[in-house]
Amino acid sequence: STDTTGTFVLSLASGKEHKTQQEDEAVATYHSSIQKLSLWFIESANDIDVTSDEGGGYWKILYLFRKHSCNNKKGKEEQFKYSLVGYTTLFHFYAPFKKPKAGVVMRICQVVVLPPYQQCGHG
Repeated sequence: STDTTGTFVLSLASGKEHKTQQEDEAVATYHSSIQKLSLWFIESANDIDVTSDEGGGYWKILYLFRKHSCNNKKGKEEQFKYSLVGYTTLFHFYAPFKKPKAGVVMRICQVVVLPPYQQCGHG
């Protein structure tokens, strides 16, 4: 049984909005490896390219991590590890006919919460 209580950390990542291309590639690489989990938990799930702007929109990913305290030796600064709890993919696009006025619309596309953390309110 996994302890599902403790400190949790949200992280919002984008494949297109960083100061450097290296940061964009790091997000894309990380998400590419993580999104394989969705194939196990979401029927008819598809991989997405978070760096793509196809269709005039852009992707953001909201990750949820659990923060674990590592054993620290006397006199050393406390260190932490982070475990993935789940993620949500968000697609943003411009909607010219949105009421009451045109603007950006956000769609939730995939939500994955790993089994030890399911039914604990993390979704």
